[in-house]
Amino acid sequence: MADKAAKKRDRITLDISGMRERIEVARSDPSWNRLSLNKKIQVLLEERLNQLEAEQSEAD
Repeated sequence: MADKAAKKRDRITLDISGMRERIEVARSDPSWNRLSLNKKIQVLLEERLNQLEAEQSEAD
């Protein structure tokens, strides 16, 4: 039961108005086209967070 509550806290509603097409065409490789929109957003977000963390590490 606690695991289900934890998963619910990790979910959000996100307004992607005006960004859907940009997300869909962010990559040209065939595997990108097979991903769901949700997964594409997760991949892009994780990549950006990794980039920011790397930049922060370099600055420290």
